[in-house]
Amino acid sequence: MIILEDDKSTQNFYKRIFANNFQLRIFSSHIPFFDSFYAEPCDILIVDISLEEGMSGLEITQKIRGDSKFKYLPIICITAHSFQRDKINALNSGINEIIIKPIGINALREIINKYV
Repeated sequence: MIILEDDKSTQNFYKRIFANNFQLRIFSSHIPFFDSFYAEPCDILIVDISLEEGMSGLEITQKIRGDSKFKYLPIICITAHSFQRDKINALNSGINEIIIKPIGINALREIINKYV
């Protein structure tokens, strides 16, 4: 599992939830992410829409979906962006599922388990 999230407290939250069940890699921006991702792809990707540096989670998703090898990679967007246009943009970028924060731990695990 790779997580693209720039907020440190949210990164720590994901570590507590997923570290025991997944080989976890967490990145704050697109440059180290792409270096790692292309060297060793993952089974599932979690992205936030807004990242502080460089590309957004949606731009990263579009780039990944542009490579046919990753057509079926599950990409989950977990975000605080709750406007309908944000949901539509996320789905149009190639996101499989969008989750609006806050979300409970059990609900998050259930959604992730649908894809792995």
